[in-house]
Amino acid sequence: LSITTRNNATGANTAITPALTGIGVVPMRLYAGGNLTCLRDELERGVCFGDNSYGQAGQSYSSGGAIPAGRLVFGGGKVETFAVGDLHACAVVTSTGGVRQAWCWGRNNQGQAGSGTTEDTITAPRQVALGNDGTGAAAQPQSLSAGGSHTCALLTDGSAKCWGLNTNAQLGLGDRTSRGRSAAQMGTALPLLNLSRPVTQIA
Repeated sequence: LSITTRNNATGANTAITPALTGIGVVPMRLYAGGNLTCLRDELERGVCFGDNSYGQAGQSYSSGGAIPAGRLVFGGGKVETFAVGDLHACAVVTSTGGVRQAWCWGRNNQGQAGSGTTEDTITAPRQVALGNDGTGAAAQPQSLSAGGSHTCALLTDGSAKCWGLNTNAQLGLGDRTSRGRSAAQMGTALPLLNLSRPVTQIA
């Protein structure tokens, strides 16, 4: 794995090779956010490296700020995709039973990690309670998108749900009420976006 960065002032490109020593991964796809990068490897495992000041690299907060080497975020299930926000990250993971699940970690002061709390720092992935999809079946995420302090999920039936900070109506629910700050706001209480047609992609 080699990542090329560009210095906008000088126009120079620099190749950086992250230290993934001991992890044994072959990167298949990269996902970059604020100061964090996550990847899905050839064995469908998840690895994140970079800033860990709020546990967004999926490691114990006691490990300090930046994590220079890749760290396995998930030990079980199959990682399908990541969403990396400013200070939190999420992943779609297919369980051993074949059920697609949303997991998030990192900064959660606005409920953006979907834990149903405002616990500021979540250092290990936690499953997000998504309730039901538009058909009434148990919601399964197709993909996720993480913003500054909110997160959205495209569900497998084409419906969508969002949670976290909503002061600018960014959750798309027609109000400015934040969601996900308590368990009572998650699961079946988390509303679906009122959309005229199924969603095919979320970013």
